[in-house]
Formats: sequence, structure tokens, C-alpha cells
Amino acid sequence: MTHVRVQENDINTFETNRTLADPLRVSIIEVLQQSPMTMVELSEVFNLDERLMRYHLQRLVRSGVVSERWLGKYAQYAVTNEAAASACHVLYQLWAEQVVGRNAAGTMTL
Repeated sequence: MTHVRVQENDINTFETNRTLADPLRVSIIEVLQQSPMTMVELSEVFNLDERLMRYHLQRLVRSGVVSERWLGKYAQYAVTNEAAASACHVLYQLWAEQVVGRNAAGTMTL
């Protein structure tokens, strides 16, 4: 029997990949690349319950792609890892082409 030693970095990479595999989180990153926003603003943009948005934002913060900065009683979220955000942009375009049936220009394909 072969034993595989898993390093902490491997677990962090796995968790980050899992976090970024969600199309909604990739969409959130796309929006945050334009400008920082609060959870309330993002909830309105995506028409999501604030608790669900908080869950997704916390996953993104833990992955290191998004930062959280408190301004009074509200937290503002911004993209902090541009390399990961760029990778998310590519993932988003692939997802849009394959799952939604859109091409890179954003028009529907039949």
C-alpha cells in the first residue's frame, strides 16, 4: 500500500480551487474587479439573500482572492489577487461558452 503525504499547501490549493469552481463566485469576482462593493450591494446585484452572499464572500476571502475591509458597520469587498481573478475571468468565459451557450462576445449560440 502506498501512502501519500498531503502537505498543508496542497489542502489550501484544493480549497482555493474548490472555491473558484463555483460559477456564482467567479461572477462575484468579475463584478468586484470593476470596483469594491459591500455585501448588501452585491446581494442586490445578484438578487441573493444576504446570508447566502455572506457565505460566498467568506469562501472568497478565505481563498485569498478577495479582501474584506470594514468601513463602520459594513464590510467592503475587493479583489486582492489579480492573478487568481484573471484565471477566474478565463473560467467564467469558458463556463459561459459551454454551460450557458454563449460565445466570447456574449451573444447566444444555437
